[in-house]
Amino acid sequence: MKKPIRAMKSFAVVLMLLGFSLSFSTMTSSRGSTGATIEPPTIEVEPQECSECEGKCKPWIDKCKAGGQYGCYKAAACLCKCNLDAGGCGSSKEALQKCYEENEKLAKELEPDSNWK
Repeated sequence: MKKPIRAMKSFAVVLMLLGFSLSFSTMTSSRGSTGATIEPPTIEVEPQECSECEGKCKPWIDKCKAGGQYGCYKAAACLCKCNLDAGGCGSSKEALQKCYEENEKLAKELEPDSNWK
């Protein structure tokens, strides 16, 4: 019973770190030069693809919830890649690319045999 809880905690940690990194990246990349006037934020409508990312990555999300860090890294990589491919979904494209690459790298280090996929 403890294994699913541990996996959910791992997944939550991965998503929390993703959120922090995306927030930090957006804050640092959107800074203007000193003395610039502050403009109100532009309201953007997210493309339909953004709302579909969770469904597209559901198999990996389910594997993460079932247990195992490999599945959690693949879930995070999938979500980052999907959002990146959908135009960023309001997040920094650079941060999403970094998120995707880092999680794929970490997953590859833990990759089980080919029967997992």
